[in-house]
Amino acid sequence: LAQARELKLHTRERLLFTNNARSDSYRHTWDSVPFKHPSTFETLALDPDKKRLIMEDLLAFSRGEDFYKKTGRAWKRGYLLYGPPGTGKSSLIAAIANFMHYDVYDLELTNVHSNTELKQLLMQTKPKSIVVIEDIDSAAAAAATISRDGPHGHHHDDYSVDGHGYGRGKQHQQQLLTLSGLLNFA
Repeated sequence: LAQARELKLHTRERLLFTNNARSDSYRHTWDSVPFKHPSTFETLALDPDKKRLIMEDLLAFSRGEDFYKKTGRAWKRGYLLYGPPGTGKSSLIAAIANFMHYDVYDLELTNVHSNTELKQLLMQTKPKSIVVIEDIDSAAAAAATISRDGPHGHHHDDYSVDGHGYGRGKQHQQQLLTLSGLLNFA
């Protein structure tokens, strides 16, 4: 059965998902298109030693699901990619997706307004997938501004936000998207 599941994973069409806020509801959903990016580790312009280290790490991670279950930890792996446009970050993500045979979820944070919305979106992702959050530094700065200044970018004396992003005030009772929430869920 394990071999059949592995074969199915390797032969199925991979998808690229993007999140969209529906104007007619509060529900956020993922839309998908076929993922056909040609990048692989063989075609990737990257130092061969770094390439080998990344591939070995990915293989060790993929074989470690039982370890994560035994230790009560979430089975996830995170990489922080940085650099100016055109330096191969997206190509590396595509190479990882093709190498692991995983779907890709491109999380657009500007469409997410609260920690609750973020959690709902992430709970809709499939196991064995890659979640990509681009420009996380800009999103973190925006979340910090909203948390400090209130939901509309203006400081209100009757509005305060604790470290978890919960707005409390005379007129406001809402949860905002915070850097803390992003780091906890992602």
